[in-house]
Amino acid sequence: MAPPSEIPSLEGHSSTRLTRAPGSNRRILSRTYSSNLDVSSSQHNAAVIIEIGSAFIRAGLAGEPTPRHIIESKKLFLPAAGRFPNPTTSKLTEKKLESVLYPLMSNILTERLLVKPRSRRVIIIEPFISPSAFRIALCRVLLNWMNVPCVLFISGSMVTVPYALGMNGGLVVDVGRWEGRVACVTKGRYLTNTFQAVPCGFENLASSLMLQQNASYPGSIPSMEDAVSVLLQCFDNPTFAIGERNGNLEFTIPSSTQIGTVPASVLQNCLHDMFFDASNPESLLHALLSAIISCPLDLRVSMLRNISLVGGVVAGIPNFERTLVKCIFALFGPVNESESKVTAKFEKLAAAVNKQGPLSIVYPLPFAPQSMSWIGGSIMGTLGMSDERWVFRQSFMEQEELRGEQGSSGIYDFLAVQI
Repeated sequence: MAPPSEIPSLEGHSSTRLTRAPGSNRRILSRTYSSNLDVSSSQHNAAVIIEIGSAFIRAGLAGEPTPRHIIESKKLFLPAAGRFPNPTTSKLTEKKLESVLYPLMSNILTERLLVKPRSRRVIIIEPFISPSAFRIALCRVLLNWMNVPCVLFISGSMVTVPYALGMNGGLVVDVGRWEGRVACVTKGRYLTNTFQAVPCGFENLASSLMLQQNASYPGSIPSMEDAVSVLLQCFDNPTFAIGERNGNLEFTIPSSTQIGTVPASVLQNCLHDMFFDASNPESLLHALLSAIISCPLDLRVSMLRNISLVGGVVAGIPNFERTLVKCIFALFGPVNESESKVTAKFEKLAAAVNKQGPLSIVYPLPFAPQSMSWIGGSIMGTLGMSDERWVFRQSFMEQEELRGEQGSSGIYDFLAVQI
């Protein structure tokens, strides 16, 4: 457990112990404050970990190996955009967000996790870029209405992945529902210049498959919901293998129970264009190489030795990791004319990413790829974290008052450190 001087004090979370006064043999009673993130001292006071993903919300307690509950997060996202909308353009105000967040947080804390909000810290693993309106609404719900002592926002799920692997950092590739994100992470921080985001999520892959299939067989996949189901059926087919272009993959349309087939070559084209085509600036491979080349030279080798692939797409596509590594090695092998321009762009990486170089992917992962971020947050929640940027109830209420005096034009300071 961390020394008392390094732990944020919280009213109502104290413990007593006997100590000796300096220069004296007399024992005196002293009071110190213990962090409820330290599950070794008190499991029942473990922090609540909530990861808000584009497809699911995962919730549980710090120190546990799996989330206790997984909830679909459709209510928090626009179906068309798949991410937090701009409050200015979408008119998604704090009040509207509060109307969604309050019943959701109340359900998670009191009905699903069965904890008392006033006795728990809450760690929110939020999307990489979320609007201020969301943080303000969530703070108001948790701190003002539910009396949570304090909230810690972790911007982006990739920051917590190295904690789940027992590493100080690495290059994290997160491919989820709507997009793929790549960034170098070290000591719990992003290297912002290495961050890359490309539209290669599972929904994008399903949309691409639907367009190509309907171009050859009009109306064979009538909706996006059907396209997602078809894609899952194709990946579950025992005859499917990345790179295998012969044959057909059979599927059943859920909305009409009709049976159809997808040419394996069509699905392979979609996979190659979206994930493994280095000449496509919106592919995952291009984003990965761009992140590596943007990484500082002093950290590049350590990042290359610790590449982690996480997210639902990684879990859903068989042999995804191995195929990605093969594509990287092939790119810097014997070069043909079509690959010469791509190789020239990333020529600096040739020595680092060839078969004799330090490039290494963590495989297999110790936990399910889609749960790695939450598990990292669970491990992070067991640490002292004395210098993290907590938002305390009292400071937030003071900022609320200041904002009211300024006619709701004040800016909340979410980076204020209180210890």
